Amino acid sequence: MAFTDALIDHADGARVAMVDRRHGAGGHWLEAYPFVRLHQASLFYGVASTPLGDGLVQHRGPETGLYERASKFEVCAYYESILNNRFLESDRVELFSACEYLGDRTFVSLVSGEQFEVPERCRIVDAHYLAPRIPAETRPPFDVADDADDARVIPVNDLARLGHSADEYVVVGSGQTATDACVWLLSHGVDPNSICWIRPREPWMLNRAMVQPADGPRRALSGVGVGVGPRQLSHSRCRAGPAGPSPAHPEASQVPPGSWSRPTLDR
Repeated sequence: MAFTDALIDHADGARVAMVDRRHGAGGHWLEAYPFVRLHQASLFYGVASTPLGDGLVQHRGPETGLYERASKFEVCAYYESILNNRFLESDRVELFSACEYLGDRTFVSLVSGEQFEVPERCRIVDAHYLAPRIPAETRPPFDVADDADDARVIPVNDLARLGHSADEYVVVGSGQTATDACVWLLSHGVDPNSICWIRPREPWMLNRAMVQPADGPRRALSGVGVGVGPRQLSHSRCRAGPAGPSPAHPEASQVPPGSWSRPTLDR
């Protein structure tokens, strides 16, 4: 969407058809876990034409003095607004949601099965290679022992929908998703001794207080740091702090000025 936003600003007359397998705008944020937030200030994220958020400074909690970070729901609402109030209102952009690009200049609706062919005069831009893989849509790359009768493997999304507590939580991964899972469990009263954090590698983490919009606060955070030493992989301790997800963009095809409209597609 950032590419499309820039295109309609700087390429006079260009028209764009965005093809996305998801049901609407927002990319992987539509499937993200409910307690995820941006890993950076909201002002750093989104499309160039429209700021995300109000540029507010937080006044409570461990990030007091730092700029706001949008929640999943705020990010989704932002992209929905960009789609409806900027892209579609321009009459130069159309979204083909719930569609899959098949290659050979063809895409198909995952709902109706209707197929569309992109004319040769149109240029196809593949933005899908930037899309991240998220646990909610990916099978875990490991198995659970057959004798582990009480063990369940769930994506982090399901932590917010647990029907009962567990004796122990095993969190696998070293990125933001795993870190957020640990922080969320701790914030809901889970004993650190009941969390086992398995990290396949040591993460690099930035001090968010030092990565703020211009003239922003530079207060060092306290109590949000993460221990990354090998000895802290102990089964009995979990120390965590937020990192961040990668932005995602829907698949998009760029159309030269005046060369495309929906009725001209061969079906």
